[in-house]
Order: sequence, then structure tokens, then C-alpha cells
Amino acid sequence: MPKYLEGNLGREMDDKVRTEAQKYKNISKVEEALKSVNYNPKTGMVEGSNPIYICLLNPFLSERGLRVTKPSDLPKILECGDIDLSSICVDHSLILRPGHSNNKGYDGDNAFQSFALYHELLQEALENGRSEFGTTMLSLNGATIHQTPCKFDDGTEQPSFVFGNWNPQTQIIEDARLNPKYLGHSKFLGSPRQMFEYGFFNRLDSKGLPIIEKTGKVPILMNAHPGLFRIIYQHSNRGFCDTEDLTKSAENGRILIFETAD
Repeated sequence: MPKYLEGNLGREMDDKVRTEAQKYKNISKVEEALKSVNYNPKTGMVEGSNPIYICLLNPFLSERGLRVTKPSDLPKILECGDIDLSSICVDHSLILRPGHSNNKGYDGDNAFQSFALYHELLQEALENGRSEFGTTMLSLNGATIHQTPCKFDDGTEQPSFVFGNWNPQTQIIEDARLNPKYLGHSKFLGSPRQMFEYGFFNRLDSKGLPIIEKTGKVPILMNAHPGLFRIIYQHSNRGFCDTEDLTKSAENGRILIFETAD
């Protein structure tokens, strides 16, 4: 059965995450990520959600026989009604889309993380006799982060982090439905530039992959840039793909956990 990260467990896990994050105190994005997720003693719940916090949390959950949400969990929860998701947002995976022109696979605020993750997965593809990999969904379940120097063209470098050390049970899915697809114009999106920065999808299939349906003012599946994006299940049974800074969290963000035997 799924449940939110709450109670004594929630408080304990939050304390451990913040202690672990001291290893990365010279990386601003890690510090920023912690600011948007907190244990609230009034509600007895960890409130907020972002990929960085989840990846810091994973090792401590696994010690307790627990895990965070996988993409395929959400359709099952919605179908069975095990827990009410109507008013929350849940981070559950990342999407990495290799670059189309320079084939470096990075863009925007998440450039270095995207670049490093691209080459990590490319190396794995080469070791398995492939020359490339396609657009890929990577479940946050089991992922961790580690520190690495970020080198710039002018010769300077600063500490950054990359996602990695994927658990063998982590869902890593390649599928054409993760590629950008524009389904028509809608005035509410504003400027043309916005149409390529984020996108909605209406629901998820049994694997947790987006199902594209042109309904009302929902014209986009994914944004059109190469790079690394977060995938969020949003309240009202909608999915959301965003280039947003990985440190941010909606105030109604929550972390869902399961027994590992599920």
C-alpha cells in the first residue's frame, strides 16, 4: 500500500537527508533543493518534492525496506484508489532527450546534469553493442547523486552534482512517446517560446508512460528541446513535463513511499 512520507519516519528521514546534504554544502542547487522540502510538525508530514531531495532520501529508505514512487505505480494507485492524489504533485522520474543537432544532450538550467547523465547512459549503450540511445525515462526510484567538478570552456570549474548509481530495479524506459509532440495552438500558453518549455499529458498507461489525448487546452506532450526534464504527476489526473530548476517544489508536492516487496 502506498503512503506519504510522514510521522516519526518522515521526521527521521528528513533529518538524515539534511545531514547527508552537508557533504554537498558547496553546491548551491543541493542547498536550494532542501529549502523547498520540509518536515512540518503541524501536519506530521514531509511537504514538498523535488528530484534532488528524493535522490538524497533513497539510500535511507532502502535501509528500512522502503522505496519511492516508480512511474508505473501512479496508474495503479489511480485505478485502485488506494490513496487520494487529487490535490498533490509527485515527482517520479526524469526524462533525458539526447541533443538533435550537437548530440550532446544538454540544454537550459539542467545543462551539466544532462550532459553528465547523457554520457553515463551512452557508455552503457556502447558496452551493450549500441551506438546511441533514444529519449529515456529514468525513475527516481533507487537513484542517488554524487559530486563532480563542472568544467567550463574558459578553464574554470565549480562543484556540481550528477544523478547516477541507478538501482537495478529502477525503471529505465526508452519510448517514442517521450519525444516532443505539438498537438495544436492554444492561447492560454502565451508566447511561442512558452510552448517549447513545458507540456502536459492527460494520463498514464500501465508503465507510467504518457498517453497523448488532444482535449481542451492541452496541446503539448513534451517540450521540444534536448536536455534533462522532470516529470511530475500533477493533481487533477494530469502529467506535467518541465524544464524547471530541479530544486523547486510546489507547496502541494508530496513524496509517496512503498514497501519494497510491492
